[in-house]
Order: sequence, then C-alpha cells, then structure tokens
Amino acid sequence: MSNVRAIRAQLDNAIRETGIPRAGNELLIALDLDGTILGHNNSITARVHEAYQAHLDAGTHMIIATGRGRQSVAPIVDKLGITDTVMVCSNGNQTVLTGNATIPGIQPRTVLTETDNGLVTRHRIFNIHTMDPEALRGAVIKIGAHLPNALFAVEPIEGPRILCPSFPDGYLAPPYVRKDLEKLIIDDALRLVMITPDMPATVVRRHLGALDLPGVEWATSSSTGSGWVDVGKEGVTKATAVENLRDELGISPSATVAVGDGGNDVDMLSWANLGVAMGQAEPYVRNVARVSTAPFDENGVALLLEAMLEA
Repeated sequence: MSNVRAIRAQLDNAIRETGIPRAGNELLIALDLDGTILGHNNSITARVHEAYQAHLDAGTHMIIATGRGRQSVAPIVDKLGITDTVMVCSNGNQTVLTGNATIPGIQPRTVLTETDNGLVTRHRIFNIHTMDPEALRGAVIKIGAHLPNALFAVEPIEGPRILCPSFPDGYLAPPYVRKDLEKLIIDDALRLVMITPDMPATVVRRHLGALDLPGVEWATSSSTGSGWVDVGKEGVTKATAVENLRDELGISPSATVAVGDGGNDVDMLSWANLGVAMGQAEPYVRNVARVSTAPFDENGVALLLEAMLEA
C-alpha cells in the first residue's frame, strides 16, 4: 500500500508550486482512461466518479483523452453519467462532442457510431486526422517483418473496425469485420492497432524504436499487457489534440493538468503545466511527469482531483 498521506502532500505542493487554479471554468484537466479512470474490468470506483462529477459541477473543463476509439469510449462516458462532454479519442486523431457539448467556432462533422455496447448514436467529431494509405502500408509491412507475431486492425472514421484474420477475439469489441491484411490499407484510417501477445510494452518500445516508420506516430499502452500499440498520423498525439482544445476554449497554458499511465500519455504529461503519472506507471512515464499519485487500485486519480477541489 502507498503512503497516501505523503502522496497527498506531494500533490498539494505541486499544485501550489505550479499555481494551478482552483476547480472552475479557468481550469482544464485531461484524463487518460484505462489505468487512470478505468480499471481492467471497465470498472469506475465511486470515489473517482464523485470527484469527477464535483469538478464538472464546479465548471472545470474535464477532457477524456484516450487511445480508444469513440466506439469504446461512449459506454464509459455513459457509465460516468456524463451527457455533455469532450473526448479526445484514437490518441488525438479525432475529437468527439457528446450531447449538447460545444466548442466556440467549431463546425463538427456528424457521424453515426455503433458503440461497444451495441447502441447506435450520433456523434459530432472534429480535428480529424487519417493516415496516408502508403504510410499505413509501410507501417504494417515494416512492423510485420520485424515482429512476425504482430497482429493488426484498423479503425475507419465510420463503419466497423477491420481486423486481420488471426486478430484474437476479446481485444476489440464488435462490430468488426475480418479481412486479409491487404484490405486493412484504407484511405480513412484513424488508427492502426497492433498487438504482440505476451510482449511487455517496454520490449515493444525497444523494437519499434529501431524502425524507420515515416508518416505515422506510434505509442505503446501499458493497459493490456498484450504488447498493444496504437499507430496514427505523424505529429498527432493526445497532447496536440488537447492543446487545440485549450486554445479553442481560451484556457491559459498555466491552468492545464494531465494524468496518465501509459506510453501514449508521455507527450500529454510533458505538455501540461501539471503532469501527473499514475503510481503504477512505468519509470519512463513517471520520469516525464512533475509528480506521481497513488496507483489506480488506490484511487490515485481521485486523490488528485480531491486535492484540486480543496486547493
């Protein structure tokens, strides 16, 4: 068990030192989903839910920033009881408005989404980035040659995900279709998913770091233990998407907080005035954050949100 009192003192000091404002409409908080808000069984604790809702009630701009596509995030937002929210999905390659949420000056594209819980809903999306098909092809070929056990899937802007024939069940929820690898090369791919079962994220990072993959941006996730990698358009990350939102909302750069635990959170943690790593994060993630909170299993994100409510 972590020393919660000591962690809370460190969080309080970091809040004071960075001058982060109190909960309210001058504050933007970007939260990773898996391993931060959400447990491995898609659970959200009552304490996290209460702290999140308290910030919404105070007017804080709460942004969910995740590698997941909007199909997977929508049921989680429903579980949180949020009807009007902004979600950075697919590692920044699409930003999604739900309910009556708006961003001044933004004219979003309306799309249909069949969510992971089988519902069909309308989403408004903007800041949409897709990969050049040749860059996508090159990534699949080079990664597949270097990691023969790699399995791939792609996420289009609309319609079901496309999985290679041997991509295992249970990693991505329906709806999806299975097609030969060549059919994964599409012109509207928001995200390429790669898994290498049983390969730790740190080992995957070492392998991919040795490859030249022009035109794409890749990031490992520590949330599945399956060698999960998300690939998107070069130069697009959670950090670039949240920075766009910060600018569009008129929030000061000094009033930004980000929390995460995986390789796809590193840029976002560096971007924020106050970057907070979850306690279970790998050292390379914690090293870029200003401070760490308790692990997920000890309500680490709630501990931070509560500290900011009481600051």
